[in-house]
Amino acid sequence: MDDFNVLIAMCKDTITGKYKMDKWNLSIIIGTILYVVSPIDAIPDFILVGGWIDDVAIVGYAIRKLSAELEQYKRSKFPVEAK
Repeated sequence: MDDFNVLIAMCKDTITGKYKMDKWNLSIIIGTILYVVSPIDAIPDFILVGGWIDDVAIVGYAIRKLSAELEQYKRSKFPVEAK
């Protein structure tokens, strides 16, 4: 959950110009956020537990795909905590 919140912060900071990230990585973050908040996805969220599995999988994919970018962002925003 913490990394998902970092993805949201990265997206906001990139859009506002506080952080530089390539457009492809930004599109992965935006797509992930939209998928998670959308009520329409592979397994609807109203199905208990099962509805969250696909969301968790998408977030996990984004975090793995952007792991280097996440670490770079954390170092730039929280230099002491990232070590």
